[in-house]
Amino acid sequence: MEKSRKLKLFLIIFSSLIVVAMGVMVIISIVEKSYKDSEFKLEYSYSVDNQWKDKNGKEVDLTDLKAVPKNGDGTLSIFTELSTKGTEGINLIYRSDDCSTQLYAGTELLYETNRVESLLYDKPIGVRWNLIRIDNENMNKKIEIRIKPAYSDRPVYIDSTYVGDRAKLVLDIINNNIINVLICFIMFIISILLFVYSSLTTIFSKSITAEKDYGLGYLAFFAFIASVWCLIETNTLQLFAKDLNLIEIVSKMLVLIAPVPLLFFMDSCYGILKWLVVKVIIVLDLIYISVAIIFQSFKIYDLEQIIFIDYGFYGIIVLLIFFVIIGNVKVDSKQRDYKVYFLLQQLGFFFLAISLIADMARIIFGYTTDKAVIARGGIVVFLMLICIGNVYRIINVIQYGMKTEFVGQLAYSDGLTEVGNRTAYEEKLKSIENRKEGKFGIVMLDVNNLKIVNDNFGHEMGDKLIRYASDLIKDTFGKIGKVYRIGGDEFAVIIFNANPQENYNIYVEDFKEQMEELYKKNEEELPIVVAHGFSWCDQLTENEIKHTVKRADEIMYENKKELKLLYPTYLKDFRKGRL
Repeated sequence: MEKSRKLKLFLIIFSSLIVVAMGVMVIISIVEKSYKDSEFKLEYSYSVDNQWKDKNGKEVDLTDLKAVPKNGDGTLSIFTELSTKGTEGINLIYRSDDCSTQLYAGTELLYETNRVESLLYDKPIGVRWNLIRIDNENMNKKIEIRIKPAYSDRPVYIDSTYVGDRAKLVLDIINNNIINVLICFIMFIISILLFVYSSLTTIFSKSITAEKDYGLGYLAFFAFIASVWCLIETNTLQLFAKDLNLIEIVSKMLVLIAPVPLLFFMDSCYGILKWLVVKVIIVLDLIYISVAIIFQSFKIYDLEQIIFIDYGFYGIIVLLIFFVIIGNVKVDSKQRDYKVYFLLQQLGFFFLAISLIADMARIIFGYTTDKAVIARGGIVVFLMLICIGNVYRIINVIQYGMKTEFVGQLAYSDGLTEVGNRTAYEEKLKSIENRKEGKFGIVMLDVNNLKIVNDNFGHEMGDKLIRYASDLIKDTFGKIGKVYRIGGDEFAVIIFNANPQENYNIYVEDFKEQMEELYKKNEEELPIVVAHGFSWCDQLTENEIKHTVKRADEIMYENKKELKLLYPTYLKDFRKGRL
């Protein structure tokens, strides 16, 4: 396995373990529901967003609390008076972001933010829903929400303040987010389908990489991450989870991990991993993830405090997407045969980039508790376009598969020996040029006596000689490389791995032994003598590969002279028709 494939596998396993661990934590948190005594009545609910005032009686805009005067302890206070349509008190719900709150009825404390003790954080970060029961005895008292920001240098938000029946309030919030939740569910289903398709392709191709399925394994991983992150950003899970800080940390970690599979998918589409800048981005992202976890664990910095680095990563990815779409990028020749697929792929990346730009602008320049409003739609469009393109590709493969396979065999296979022909040989050499990893080795071979056989016994006997020689080469050197017939009596074996010299040393003795046996067996009929020469290099440039082939060819001709002395062949040795 090449080093680049090992690196890809390691990074995917590393990211997968993090995602799985975070997913388990979220599931455990959701199971521990904080609302154990719901009142299942569906009576009424109404907004009180425009009924809040500060301590001086001035009306308050909940989305901009900077104007609210601070208390002596640095907290903010907003006040309202409530009324009820029922006779058993009411419920008040409000959403807060990056702050802890206390709710007072007069001077009586009715509620304060539940802080789950953890080694990872000590601040009430992220979005949370606060649901408080206010009994009749407190209905005539002034209601105060006292707000303590988690970060002194950041704005504080309180919004979506509603009064009503408890169950109705919760159901209204869920109903308002039902479309967004369904979109997340669609993403999740797409990720499962992509994962199944990628797994089946991997099993049948006997490969651990996702390259043969056009990178859909990486896309499946990205879709899964995106579905979980977008679901968290709907603020629906926060209604039921106990440890809201944990959900917020999971959300931010998913944002950090998502670029890795996305970049690998782009590499499968455009071959961008050969660019140094892309490798640097991936390495920096992994370093950032590790450092962020350490900072969060030791409470040096919260993930929220270094979120600007996230924007930097995604800004680079957006630029990269536009570059590979608009720029003169070399794509895989097979993809050129599927123009519709390639067009849908480009459109998908375009929608993804635009949605990321729009949401980053919303987050940086405005107030939002849902950071995925536009990205959610952009990601779904991106995934669906890629899936539609792949369905089109699969239909074409099925429709033209047999014809393509037949034509491919004619174009790249030698009809007599069923090994690769000269066209396949030359394309393989070109594909190796400028590869960053691996070593190139080549065995050049030449079959002796072909002209004598053709001239004296006809081409049918000559073809048998070629087939015998081809079988000898495939049974030995074919185990370590790809065999090609590059001329009438000339063969080549390309060895491309980490140790071509070591592999050659192992099988060259086997080759000599089998050739000796064949020569003795057919000495009086059709002696099999094949000259060979080997050379290798670790500089994968066009000139160096040409020089390596030339060296192997020269060594082969020296061997050919030696073999003529070791295995002399005379016309009288042949017995026409004996085979």
